[in-house]
Amino acid sequence: MTNSLRQYPALLLATAFCALPACSTREISADPVVFPDNFPSADRGLLQIGFAPPEVTFEEQQANVATHTNLFHVFLDGEQLAWWSTVGPPEALEVVQGGSVRIGYLPAGTHHFEFRAAGGGQTVFAGDGAIPAGLMTQLYLFGPAGAVQGRFISYPAVPAVGLAHVSLTNLVRSGQSIEVVGCTDISQCAPLSAPLALGETFAADFPMDATQDWPNGRFVVSSGLALGYRQVPTTAVSAPRVYALPPQIVMPDGVSAPSATLVGAPVYMALTGDIQLSF
Repeated sequence: MTNSLRQYPALLLATAFCALPACSTREISADPVVFPDNFPSADRGLLQIGFAPPEVTFEEQQANVATHTNLFHVFLDGEQLAWWSTVGPPEALEVVQGGSVRIGYLPAGTHHFEFRAAGGGQTVFAGDGAIPAGLMTQLYLFGPAGAVQGRFISYPAVPAVGLAHVSLTNLVRSGQSIEVVGCTDISQCAPLSAPLALGETFAADFPMDATQDWPNGRFVVSSGLALGYRQVPTTAVSAPRVYALPPQIVMPDGVSAPSATLVGAPVYMALTGDIQLSF
């Protein structure tokens, strides 16, 4: 390995328990309420939600970001998700379009999810998804207003010893296909997945080498390849930039640490293959 994969600059959509400072319409509806757990258990799984911006291009999104604060409440099997406030009554969990939020641990099984505009507005997405016990489930919401789609993707917070788990989802609405690659050098990469179109996901486990270089974004597997992803090469863009797959950050024993679960979900990509925004 002569060069490690570099995590080139790209904006990241924020992850937080309260989606951005716009947590305001916290009124609980008249529906029954359910509270996610803050800690794992044998019969629960962790849910994270990423709601992609509605704009087709990064330029549109940046022009609207200061005023675009679409907030949504989440319903699980008809019950509103809420959290216990330390300074008052329970408050509704909110998701902002264009942000990411870690919801908490929910009962394992298949559930019906609804996202309703805060303040008693219309439902913008409804669908069934599984929450496997002991796993992290990422729900990605994407698409234009009136046609929002959802993808439920589950993976281990910490893979089995000796394995790296890769999950890559294409949320790029400008049309580019993406792929997972293995690189012996930053300029010598080969596909490890089929091309992924909008809404498609690749997931696989790779035998892991002991060599890890977190500061430079490299993750080496036993074949000697560094894992990354890129736009699928085209005639116009024959050598697109390769991006490192970021590791999930977990908290074993309360201490934050990178995991060998590598998750990528680009949202905006320039026609040159440069990532502009990603989860």
